[in-house]
Amino acid sequence: MLSTGVPLALAIVGIALVAVWLRTGPADGFVLRVPGMDGSGALVGGGVLETPEPGEPKLFDVEPSKLEGAWPCFRGPERDGICRQSAGLARKWPEGGPEVLWTVEMGPGHAGAAVWAGRVYVLDYDTEARADTLRCLSLDDGREIWRNGYPVAVEPDHGMSRAVPAVADGLVVSIGPRCHVACWDAVTGECRWLLDMVRQYQTTVPQWHAAQCPLIDDGVTVIAPAGSVLMMGIDCATGEILWQTPNPHGWQMSHTSVMPMTLGGRRMYVYSAIGGMVGVAADGEDRGTVLWETDLWSRSVLAPSPLVLPDGRIFVTAGYGAGSMMLRVSAEGGGFRVEKLQ
Repeated sequence: MLSTGVPLALAIVGIALVAVWLRTGPADGFVLRVPGMDGSGALVGGGVLETPEPGEPKLFDVEPSKLEGAWPCFRGPERDGICRQSAGLARKWPEGGPEVLWTVEMGPGHAGAAVWAGRVYVLDYDTEARADTLRCLSLDDGREIWRNGYPVAVEPDHGMSRAVPAVADGLVVSIGPRCHVACWDAVTGECRWLLDMVRQYQTTVPQWHAAQCPLIDDGVTVIAPAGSVLMMGIDCATGEILWQTPNPHGWQMSHTSVMPMTLGGRRMYVYSAIGGMVGVAADGEDRGTVLWETDLWSRSVLAPSPLVLPDGRIFVTAGYGAGSMMLRVSAEGGGFRVEKLQ
């Protein structure tokens, strides 16, 4: 058995250590971590994170290509994935594969490029600067014409940047992995405006980061925050909010993008959210209002965007065993009817 002296000695040593600890101040260099220190923004009144400030463009002595042709957004000029230039598709590659003209090192992610006026635009993530960075490259050789960005903390989750920018009328719009929407001057790289869908519209960042590609339609940026509002239109030139579509069902952002379609004789914006699919008026006095909605197509993970087919049909598909579905939207009784075909 232990003598009573051992526990007593341990108790005395413990009391002495506590006394030393209480007399000692905090460790030198100790800094309290608060929201905003990670570069995602700073606290403002009420404990809300402020949208990060964009930087100044960094310019390089590189000229854009004189090559013609453009691929200004996700799925191309008509948002249908079809290239209508005279060059045909190659039926086979030469031995050794096609010639590689140039390559550029990028940060981790799956973001695609947009091409306009001899320039290539891609939203990269600068891991050293911890910033979403829009890069403008020459189509001739991939050399950088300019770059600009804003600080935001993005942790790797099967990559970072995922979306394709949209270019129109000398402006570029991008959506970052943490749901920041930015508009840039396509020539100078100056940031015109920056919107934070999480802070301003309570968007839930999708698993594996946001992959929604912006739509520019007649000078209006159309996006789907799927938070406090489902969809919205923004004046590209000024950043003014032109219209907003309510989100009464609380549908959330998916990885799909807003697609313009003409169904039942009416032009509309179609979006597959987590919760259901919606068609929103794209023109007229009721622009931004819901024309139809359905929960026939609702999956927990959605990446492929809806594809319009003749006769008002919409093809939708998803991975992870979700399968596919063919829907039809038709005008009926002053409204629209949505039916599942197969």
